Amino acid sequence: MGRYLKEALAVSLWLAGLADVAAQLSVGVGGMTIKEGAQLHVSGLEFRPTVDLQISSLELGVSATPASGDNGSGIARVYQFSSPLAFQGLLRLYYQLGELNGHAESDLVLAYRPAVSQPYVLAQSSTVNTSERTVEHTFGGISLYQLTATGRLVPLPLQLINFSAVADGARSRIFWTAQGETGVQAYRVLRSLDGRNFDLLEEVSGKVSSGGSNDYMVYDRLPAKGQNYYKLQELDVKGNLHELGIRAVNMGLDKSGFLLFPNPGSGPFFLDVGDPVAGKLEVSLLDAQGRIVSQEQIAVNKGQQRYPILRRTVLAKGMYVLRVQGADGDTSLKLIVP
Repeated sequence: MGRYLKEALAVSLWLAGLADVAAQLSVGVGGMTIKEGAQLHVSGLEFRPTVDLQISSLELGVSATPASGDNGSGIARVYQFSSPLAFQGLLRLYYQLGELNGHAESDLVLAYRPAVSQPYVLAQSSTVNTSERTVEHTFGGISLYQLTATGRLVPLPLQLINFSAVADGARSRIFWTAQGETGVQAYRVLRSLDGRNFDLLEEVSGKVSSGGSNDYMVYDRLPAKGQNYYKLQELDVKGNLHELGIRAVNMGLDKSGFLLFPNPGSGPFFLDVGDPVAGKLEVSLLDAQGRIVSQEQIAVNKGQQRYPILRRTVLAKGMYVLRVQGADGDTSLKLIVP
């Protein structure tokens, strides 16, 4: 009697912790064994292990609320275990037409989460039987925390494990790690100087993943002095964009003391040489492809800090690099013409 009360209490706690979930299976500490090749049916889910399956201290709940995320949602049936179950063998889900949530029967695949903190993995080679209304897949060995079904090209939530941007010498390095990328077409990295108006820096194709994580990296080779903002977006296979966050990198001020302004700007432009020393400076303007747009020489006078530059140059919109060469070395400054 004491053991029965303990198991009943476990089911009650399980129900209290999950909204819209009904407990369908409860196994106490004594456990149970499903022999290889045997079948266990629980509320429309069939287990057929290919090795003996030991189960103990485990509850299984069923929810009618679809698993959903930015990229779409699954059918209106989600199975969840109280703790991950190590399973090897066939899983067969018997669905009802009213649970399809807009998915075509022929497009269904099983989708599972290995653990509470991990994204869904789609079993792309799942088999659908529309006569019996089943979708099934034989797994070689997985950790099973949640199970549902979804469309083959409608992935459940992408998990962004990391997204960072840092100064890397004179460049900005933007990098991120993602899991659960089925259905990801590409990532877009955008940049901004004010955190509001962004332009595309680079687009990177997504990598097909079966549950593992993938790393990505992009460089901004001409960041502006001061604050630079980088936005990460995901482009899914349906052409929808999803915002993944914004990171900032402060490149600081040039150690030489040079300052180009207005920047961004369209002119007239001035170069502040900081603490001036009499001499000559060679000033070259390069476009984003590294081609020289203009060259001039500045005669620096002691006590004079500010000098007009680029007076005879008409600049198209875009990004440029101003290279200043003097007796103390070379300095490169980024110029943006909006």
